[in-house]
Amino acid sequence: LAGKEATSAQYTNMSTDNAQYARVVSDLLDDEPFWRFNFTINEAIADILWINITFNGYENATEAGALYYYNYTAGKWSTSIGALPTSDGQLSTNITSGFSTMIDANKQLVVATEGANFDPADGDNIFVDFVQVIVGSNPSPPGINVQSPVNTTYAQGNIWFNATANETTSAWIVNYNGTNTTLSAINTTLNVESGFFQLLLYANDSVGNWGLND
Repeated sequence: LAGKEATSAQYTNMSTDNAQYARVVSDLLDDEPFWRFNFTINEAIADILWINITFNGYENATEAGALYYYNYTAGKWSTSIGALPTSDGQLSTNITSGFSTMIDANKQLVVATEGANFDPADGDNIFVDFVQVIVGSNPSPPGINVQSPVNTTYAQGNIWFNATANETTSAWIVNYNGTNTTLSAINTTLNVESGFFQLLLYANDSVGNWGLND
C-alpha cells in the first residue's frame, strides 16, 4: 500500500476513542481509500497467547471495506479478518496463532483497512475513530548465555564479565561472593578478590522478569 502519512490532526483523532474521526477518500484514479497502521510489539513472540485488533469507525460506501494484517511469511496481506462497519461501529478480532507470520524482525505488526471498490457515486470514505492492538502474553524470564568468566583459574584479579540474553534486558546483577552487584550493561570488568567462587548472573527483561544463568 503506497500513500502518504497521516497529519498530526488525523493521528490525534485516531489515537482516542472519542467519536473524532480521521477520514480518507477515494480519488479519481480508480483507487480505493485505505489506512495503514504500524504497531510495535514489544513482547517476545514465544510469549504471546493472543493478539486482539480493534477498529472503531466505518466506511460509508455501498460495498463494505475490510480489515487486514500483513503476513511477512507469505509476503502479502492476509485474507480479510473482518468487514468494516457501514455505519459508526466496531470491528474486533482475536487471533490466537500464527504470530511469527504477523510480526517481523523489527517487531512491527502492520494493520490496514481498505475500501472494497472505487465508488465515485456514493463517495467512498473510511472514517477512523480509533484503532488498537492488545497483546496477551505469558512472559518468560530471559535465557542467559555466559561468555565470561569461564570455569577456570585466573591469574589476575580484573575479570571480564559478559553474557547474552535471548531478549532485551534492562539490568544485570552479578553475584559471585554473596553480594549482588547491579550493572546497566553486562560487558564490563570487575576486580575480583582471590578465592573460589560460583557465579550467579541475573538479567531483568522489559516487563520485570528475572532470569538466572544455568
